[in-house]
Amino acid sequence: MLERLKYFFFHVHNDWQIGIVRSDLKKFLFSNLHQKIKWINCKFDVYQADPFGIEKDGKLYLFYEEYLKDKEYALLKCSVYDTELNRTDDRVILDDGTHKSFPFVFQFEGKIYLMPESGAIKKLEIYECIDFPFIWGNERTILNFACSDAIIKKFENSWLLFYTKSNQIDENEILYLKSSSNLFNNWENETERIITKNFLNSRNAGAIQQIDDKYFRFAQNCSTNYGANIVIQQIFNSEYETYVEELSFEKTLNKKSNGFHTLNATQNFVLLDRRKFRYKLKTVSEIFNQIINKFRGK
Repeated sequence: MLERLKYFFFHVHNDWQIGIVRSDLKKFLFSNLHQKIKWINCKFDVYQADPFGIEKDGKLYLFYEEYLKDKEYALLKCSVYDTELNRTDDRVILDDGTHKSFPFVFQFEGKIYLMPESGAIKKLEIYECIDFPFIWGNERTILNFACSDAIIKKFENSWLLFYTKSNQIDENEILYLKSSSNLFNNWENETERIITKNFLNSRNAGAIQQIDDKYFRFAQNCSTNYGANIVIQQIFNSEYETYVEELSFEKTLNKKSNGFHTLNATQNFVLLDRRKFRYKLKTVSEIFNQIINKFRGK
């Protein structure tokens, strides 16, 4: 009865929300101490997810997806935070009218690049930062098929590209790997390997992170539902032909969350998201129309 009344009087959305933790990644992952999370609120007609970050000149630059519920697609934005985590700026950085998410940002040879999920245009593209942090361009296509949550990492002299394939029945189940000696090589000509075939630990959940002398890949646990929790995979061999990773442990959030599917970090901050229910009281006219429709048998 209470559940029916809740939906009668409120709009109820199961949305993603971004959080920031003032902590280094090692402490966040391996300490049992409670760590305060600053949850970022947004308007009810959007939700925000997939946080990535760069620290520069004493500021935190937070790159993220903002999903527009009325338009049914997401664009990419960047928020700027000062040392006290006050937001000082927030702007759209990429909106071409098609769905964009998972704004994977990385640095190489003094330049900053962005490789977002852009499965709607059936391409994987890398953008170069023209004027940090809001202006991006010079995009180059590296794959001509749709990838979900692709990440890239240079080990020794080789780049490793990890991805699942969008709009497939096994999108959250099979992790693929390609390797190249050149970031902007013709990746389509490179051999493709399957690394994992499991809903538990295939789809990427953030950038590969180094903690002490170890490397870790974060994956979404999709075994029960999409983005239930984060699985931590330790990388033991980063050579393409003999690549090996193993499940280390699973990271969960508190009971107020019913999903957790992105985890990233800068030097001083951990960035994450959670899925939770949000409520908005319906207008008097909306409630009245529901009553009329109920009496009319609609």
